[in-house]
Amino acid sequence: MRRLASLLAATYLALAASTESDASAPPPRDAYVTVALSIQDLNGALALAGSIKKWEAARRRRVAISPTGVAAAAVAAERAVVALVPAGDATTQAGRDLEMLAQMLAVAGYEVGRVEPVACAPAARPQAAAYCTALHAFGLAQYRSVLYLDPHAFVAAESATALFDRRDHLTSERPLAAAPDTVLPSLFSTKVLLLRPSAERHRALLKLARDGAVDSYDGGAQGFLNAVFPDWAEWAAPQRLSPRFNCADQIAVRSGNSFQHYEAEGDGVAILHLDYIRRGAAQTPALTPYAVEWKRLADEGLAAIEADPRHPKSKARKGG
Repeated sequence: MRRLASLLAATYLALAASTESDASAPPPRDAYVTVALSIQDLNGALALAGSIKKWEAARRRRVAISPTGVAAAAVAAERAVVALVPAGDATTQAGRDLEMLAQMLAVAGYEVGRVEPVACAPAARPQAAAYCTALHAFGLAQYRSVLYLDPHAFVAAESATALFDRRDHLTSERPLAAAPDTVLPSLFSTKVLLLRPSAERHRALLKLARDGAVDSYDGGAQGFLNAVFPDWAEWAAPQRLSPRFNCADQIAVRSGNSFQHYEAEGDGVAILHLDYIRRGAAQTPALTPYAVEWKRLADEGLAAIEADPRHPKSKARKGG
């Protein structure tokens, strides 16, 4: 059954790829993109935005002193920072919370888009009504490439900004680059994805999700996309990212030697996915600098929101 689903998915995507147009020049801008599904994603999204701005500023400063002239200016082009928030029913509390979340993220500097929630298996997992909403990142064809980050990811080193340089390795058939999953390393994690956006591919993926045509092992985007792209482990090296570009903080707690290895690779852990830190769970000294910086950036984001008269302090403080 899974093989049949993969074949069906491959057929849909092949049709989508065949209709992609290469006649026009690609859009000039790249974008960082996250998806915030509820008010509980607020603090994480604020810290993420702050970390992106910090390391993008470092990139632009470095490029500004480069002797390459016009080429340097092109490299230093500003990148969009986008948050997708599900549309909700304004007559319900949940819908009003989503509207407030969208407004707060806009104040924090995100370009906010409202999207329809997407479930990967509507019939089998009715409670997971938005678990595949991140698929909308594939449809942002107004950007040349998209670096999707889970709202609880955190940019920790400048090398993360260089992931966009891999965009030319993405193809219609292999439109993403990803790091291995921590628990299931033969699969890729969907918490950090470099994507080649395409309206045609976006429509094909949404159809597969809404038809329940793909068996997602976790009921979410990770199981869904691994079923759609089951041969990721065989792709070229630029499409298989080092775990330091999607490093779970649990590695520092459960395998300190592994975490030290990633910290010693390149300029260190480049993107950290926060689970223990944001929940205040047991940590190790190795995580302390990341936890301090995450809290500082989240607090700065909340302070900016609280300074805006449209957003009451009491509501802003509810973010998790």
